[in-house]
Amino acid sequence: MTVNKKKLKDELLKEKHLFNVYFSARAIPFSKKNKILLIVFAFLSLFLSYGIPSNELYEKIFTLSSSLIGTVVTVTGFLIAGYTIFCSVVSPKLSILLFSFGKTEHGLSELKRAHLSLIRVFIYCLFYTSVLVTISAFSGTHNFIYFHIESSFSFSKNLFYIINYLTFNFILIFFFFLVIQLGSFIYNIYHTIMMTIVAYPDLYKFKIGEPSDKENPP
Repeated sequence: MTVNKKKLKDELLKEKHLFNVYFSARAIPFSKKNKILLIVFAFLSLFLSYGIPSNELYEKIFTLSSSLIGTVVTVTGFLIAGYTIFCSVVSPKLSILLFSFGKTEHGLSELKRAHLSLIRVFIYCLFYTSVLVTISAFSGTHNFIYFHIESSFSFSKNLFYIINYLTFNFILIFFFFLVIQLGSFIYNIYHTIMMTIVAYPDLYKFKIGEPSDKENPP
């Protein structure tokens, strides 16, 4: 079995920056069970938080965003360490075999799909952390925006409540989304390791290079 070196290089070096990695990872769909769980939690969050006073929501947003920043950054650090260990355990030669082993889904090989599904979790953590830092920086009862809107006319107060309501639920729902992604992260590592074990017996059969005409007759 010959692994096409050009095809391997074209797929693995396709992305030039992080945004390319994210757009490539979007080709991997979310499971239906995860979507259902997220929808159910979003409904509960929106329902249970409805009616909480605007001032209380504003305080909760500041408290949540401040406390979750450290939590998400710490979890991201552990994920990076886990991903590094995973990459060191799976040898390059076995990874290349995984590239040609198994079916190709959504235009991605098994190797590319495994790594993109893991990297995607890091991108979500990075995005969520950035949003939390922004919210934390511009929230709090001593913030200028708080006093300005609270002292304005009634329409602004209603708008202030809507913004707080949506922001509060965004923080909760996206955090639950990250929890689901962490579960997928663990499963994808497990699944990839199982795939490498299945592929391992064929490790001695393959070589890297350009297939000859004899190996690929017309």
